[in-house]
Amino acid sequence: MPIPEQVKFHQVVLRSLQYGGELTLKEVQNYVAAEFDLTAADKKYRTKGGNAVYTMRIGSSLSLLKEAGFITSPRRSVYTILPSGRNVLNIELTPESFYKRAQEEAENIKNGLVYSPRATSCDVVEVTPEKQIFVAARRQREELSRNLLDAIMDIPSPEGNYFFEKLVTDLLVNMGYGEGQTTQASNDCGIDGIIKTDPLGFNPVYIQAKRYAADNKVDRPTIQSFAGALGAVSRGAFITTSSFTPAAVEYARTYPHADIVLIDGARLTSLMITYNLGVSISETIQIKHIDTDYFMQATGERE
Repeated sequence: MPIPEQVKFHQVVLRSLQYGGELTLKEVQNYVAAEFDLTAADKKYRTKGGNAVYTMRIGSSLSLLKEAGFITSPRRSVYTILPSGRNVLNIELTPESFYKRAQEEAENIKNGLVYSPRATSCDVVEVTPEKQIFVAARRQREELSRNLLDAIMDIPSPEGNYFFEKLVTDLLVNMGYGEGQTTQASNDCGIDGIIKTDPLGFNPVYIQAKRYAADNKVDRPTIQSFAGALGAVSRGAFITTSSFTPAAVEYARTYPHADIVLIDGARLTSLMITYNLGVSISETIQIKHIDTDYFMQATGERE
């Protein structure tokens, strides 16, 4: 197929980082090429300057995503997604709307209107009180995400593993998918939880939960085993406290017999916060503005 225009690259590049933790530039390029189904001829298509068009467009997307605060680059040619990037992926946006959103976020960071993950303690910006609250709320959410993951990992085994299975099942229940139950450990066939999405249980969601350390990524064979355990069930959620290898992500994405959703540690804690699992509201802040319509009455004509 023809190489898509630049505006269609941004979302796809960001999605390549959604499950894989840290990805190299080459891994991002491979994901995007597969997503767009680029042929060998497409990959060889070059500009007059001799650069591959699709890799240049990926590079431009990575630059914009970094400027927008959606991703970061811990090392040269290595990239990882940030919570703000995950949040924007949860919003249904057209490629054009996504590009506009990324440009706006990049401009806000440039003008000091929102917190930049690249900012240093020496950065001094003039912001409104409302923007300061927004920045503080974002930082608090990120810290809460880290604390939630620590709380999950701090429970010793085997109790911690059983609790994690219940936790992920409770999460899908809180998200409104249906009635949930954990399975018997001795006879679960690789399935840790089941969500009944209708009263008779005709369309269940099967869950597998893996409480892994951050450096223990879930690999392709593990996802293949989960896919086999699904049997005739058409929907499965694999949830881990760590992340997934690119090969595991690609296998889940292209598996033809069921929809397999992968949820890593960062997305897990974000969903827990959004759907109020393991967290409680300590205080609500209302931001109020002047009601100009009320004061406009003073200039109106008397009846």
